[in-house]
Amino acid sequence: GDLQYLTAPPLSPWHRLAFSVFMTVILAVGLCISMISYRHLNRVKNRLEAAQCELSLANESLESRIEERTKDLQSLNQALTIAERKAKEANEAKSAFLANMSHELRTPMTAILGFTEILRDDVDLTALEQQAFLDTIHRNGDHLLSVIDKILDLAKIESGKLSMHFEEVDPANLIGEVISLLRVRAISKTLSIECSVSQNAPRRIWTDSTRLKQILVNLVGNAIKFTEAGKVSVHLACETAVADRVRIEVADSGIGISDEHLPRLFIPFEQSDNSSTRIYGGTGLGLSICKSLVGMLGGTISVRSKLGFGSCFQIELPIGADHFHDTRAVSMDSDKKDKSDLKVLSNVRVLFAEDGVDNQKLVTFLLKRAGAQVQLVEDGLQLVEAMGGSSTGELLAPCPFDLIITDMQMPVMDGYTAVELLRGKGCKLPIVALTAHAMSDDADKCIAAGCDLYLTKPIDRKVLLSSCSELLRSKGGISRSGSPSSES
Repeated sequence: GDLQYLTAPPLSPWHRLAFSVFMTVILAVGLCISMISYRHLNRVKNRLEAAQCELSLANESLESRIEERTKDLQSLNQALTIAERKAKEANEAKSAFLANMSHELRTPMTAILGFTEILRDDVDLTALEQQAFLDTIHRNGDHLLSVIDKILDLAKIESGKLSMHFEEVDPANLIGEVISLLRVRAISKTLSIECSVSQNAPRRIWTDSTRLKQILVNLVGNAIKFTEAGKVSVHLACETAVADRVRIEVADSGIGISDEHLPRLFIPFEQSDNSSTRIYGGTGLGLSICKSLVGMLGGTISVRSKLGFGSCFQIELPIGADHFHDTRAVSMDSDKKDKSDLKVLSNVRVLFAEDGVDNQKLVTFLLKRAGAQVQLVEDGLQLVEAMGGSSTGELLAPCPFDLIITDMQMPVMDGYTAVELLRGKGCKLPIVALTAHAMSDDADKCIAAGCDLYLTKPIDRKVLLSSCSELLRSKGGISRSGSPSSES
């Protein structure tokens, strides 16, 4: 009787069916949950893998960009390093140039001021000593002017304002003029200087004679300067490799140039060797200007040199003008008598405007020595008043002058304004601008103001007198009236 409570009663068929259904439902629900969980986990896994892939790509892209930025920074650092080096080199070149320029300016000034002081003092000097001192002053003055010209030429070249005038030129004659000009310098160093012309050399070329002469004077002058013994030679020939080009070689037996310094030879403000600069002087501009001028003439310049065995500079220029074949032009007579001291301005009435006392004395002396009658005024306003009594009045009729020479930079009223006022009043007198403004656009400015002729300071006596005389002749002789109704 007790066992019936310990043993479960047998399940009925309905109970077993219900239990089976229940377990089936439980298993189905579990299976659905497992499938849902599996799909969810699979999606999460896919998203995670995608995220990991994107992260990997992002890392690679970031690394690539970091690498690019690193390379950019390295390139920038290299560029900055190069720029710093170039800036340092430029500063060093500038400092060296300023030091050389100071030397080039102070050395001749020392001679000029020193010998001038000796001549000014009451010193018992012979005529030969006086002449020697004056020659030294003049030579050093020419040197100062050449230094200034080189700086101005370089500025004109770099600004693109250096004008060229092409014409038919006899290269042999031009070389002869250069050698004649520098022969005394060579003889003073007991150097022989010679010129040779090949049979195939062209008789004429189409070039700018002034610039070609400037190039050759520089090259031959350098050859003489850097040669202590031996000779300097200039050779003219037709370039055999290119039949339409002429070759000019300037060779010397001087100190030569090392291979290390050759690449810097044509760089502005650079010189091959500072020790040579201290011994021989120089600004470091000549060869740079030569290279630029040769290029503007359509040619090339090169150099061969060995340290201790001299140098040879070679210029190649186009012959041009369809190859000239006629006879050689007649050489200029270098012994032609200078007639600039004759009375080329005899009885010419000159109105001269200049504010600088020393220039007043110099130009007035030169004009009077050439036979002119000179009235001096000190500024543009006085110039206008001398012509018409006042800046607002009419011009004097008849005009008491034949020629006006005026400085352009003056106090009270400058020369540009004065000339424009005179031209506006109908003045037809020939007017010469005599100014220290020596850039190419200064000439255009003077001509635009109404001047007929542009001359620069320092004053070249021959050029001043001959130019004024030629201007008067081109205007139909000496005019006695500057009024609007006069013909000049």
